[in-house]
Amino acid sequence: MGTPAAAPILEETLDPQDWEKFRAFSHRVLDDTITHLATLRERPAWQPMPAHVRRSFTEPLPMNPAGAERAYAEFVRQRSDLVRVWLQPRCKSAAPL
Repeated sequence: MGTPAAAPILEETLDPQDWEKFRAFSHRVLDDTITHLATLRERPAWQPMPAHVRRSFTEPLPMNPAGAERAYAEFVRQRSDLVRVWLQPRCKSAAPL
């Protein structure tokens, strides 16, 4: 009788499971970011924080992974109403890029 074969050791990695899907997602994020920056001057220099953004600060943090697509969708939803104040070129408190 031989000894039982050892179970294969699975390597932990942060690599995406599908590189092409990751590439397409990354290109979309970059395109969205460039569009956002290119259109900053078309928006008001300041707006009050919307109620849904303020409420989001009191929501519980997620306890389970949701994936990059869902996390990015939430970021875009919040960013469209919040980040513009920090990046607006006419806002004196905006940090230079």
